[in-house]
Amino acid sequence: AAAYSSFRLYNPYTGGANGVGREQFANYTIPANLISPQAMNVLPYYPLPNSDRDLNSNQIADDYLISRTQYQHRDNYDLKLTYQRNQSHSIWAKFGMLDNEGTGDNFQLGFENPSLGDTRVYTGGIGHTWTLSPTLVLDGNFGYLQMNQTVTGPDYGTDFSTELGIPGVNGPSERYTGLPMFDSNYDVGTTPSWMPLFRTEKNWTFSSAITKVLPKHEIRAGFDFVRLELNHYQAEFGPYGLKGGFAFSNNTTGAAGYTSPGWNNFAAFMLGLPNSYSKDFQEIQMTGRENQFALYIRDRWNATEKLTLSLGLRMEIYPLMTRADSGIERLDLSTWTLLMGGRGDVPEDVGIDMQKLYFAPRVGAMYRLTEKSVIRAGYGRTINPLPWSRPMRGAYPYDVYLSATGETYGWATTLAQGIPGFTLPDLSTGRVQLKNWWATFSTAIAPVQSIPVSARFASTILP
Repeated sequence: AAAYSSFRLYNPYTGGANGVGREQFANYTIPANLISPQAMNVLPYYPLPNSDRDLNSNQIADDYLISRTQYQHRDNYDLKLTYQRNQSHSIWAKFGMLDNEGTGDNFQLGFENPSLGDTRVYTGGIGHTWTLSPTLVLDGNFGYLQMNQTVTGPDYGTDFSTELGIPGVNGPSERYTGLPMFDSNYDVGTTPSWMPLFRTEKNWTFSSAITKVLPKHEIRAGFDFVRLELNHYQAEFGPYGLKGGFAFSNNTTGAAGYTSPGWNNFAAFMLGLPNSYSKDFQEIQMTGRENQFALYIRDRWNATEKLTLSLGLRMEIYPLMTRADSGIERLDLSTWTLLMGGRGDVPEDVGIDMQKLYFAPRVGAMYRLTEKSVIRAGYGRTINPLPWSRPMRGAYPYDVYLSATGETYGWATTLAQGIPGFTLPDLSTGRVQLKNWWATFSTAIAPVQSIPVSARFASTILP
């Protein structure tokens, strides 16, 4: 208050709900009987100021300075073997592994240890080139890649709901652990919402082709196959993740007509009156299973001494993706029913009719004007092989986000009440009914010409 003469601290239990008529706390001090016991339990996670430098230029001695050391420990292993079975057949095999453990710049206030990331990548392959005759060559390869990755915060493994006395934070498994976020200008519990994460991704590839050389043609035909598997536990909805969190507003200890210079939200924290809360729920692993197929043929044709043409065609097949144990999901907009393929009597494809077969022509030409000048031109169509597993990874109801916000000068809950209980939707029937409401208002303006004006308000409520 000495640094900011405009600062006022109002009692939120006085006055009206619109912030009018509130009384100020005497001497900018919250009475001891109004201070939240839960907030007091959180305070030990705030280190005391240890610097006389005004690092954030706010004219308050609230600066904390500590040196941190980042590290990355990375090992790479690679092995390749080549076997010459005979003069016309060469076989090779390769194995590689990456092992990395590191912190990045992930240090959180109140914890000595950093966030920790552990990544292992395995890759292996085998291939061959076989000269069947002076004009006929067969080649192919098979590859496999797997990535295992875990990233956890420094507070991972500790359930704080009992220690802090705040119901509804953390959850039923270790993945929900960690200090909840308290967003109050002085923030703690700042482990990013996308932590923790547990990923296992697997890729298989197979290619085989045969090449035939003729006097004026080189013809190549082949087959490609890709198998993609995604297995993720990583809840990313909302600002606070699985552990949950609370945000505190300046208005809660403010008043109508008052503009806070700051710190009123920390006072709301000390009163245990968050203006909003949120929490993520993810009980089912995010999975994706996709196959991609392709057949192709290409002819490199020496049409004349000066003109060479390359003519090719790919036929690519992209079946609809599935989950590990079910099909895909679709929202039926006519009934606002979420359909989950492969559950109950819902078919795996949920009635989606999609194009699976694509043709991609490629044409190229090269013309030799002189011994030193060449003109090249080409046309090709490429089908984007985007794996749908990634954009389809975090959809409802596999990832469910709960949040609430109070009135402008009020609060959504108290730290003593915590985050209300929530029942996840029943997925066994393959159908989840969503609730949708809407309203319209129409009127006419202008005395001479009738001009309809309408507005539509809509909301979707998840069960």
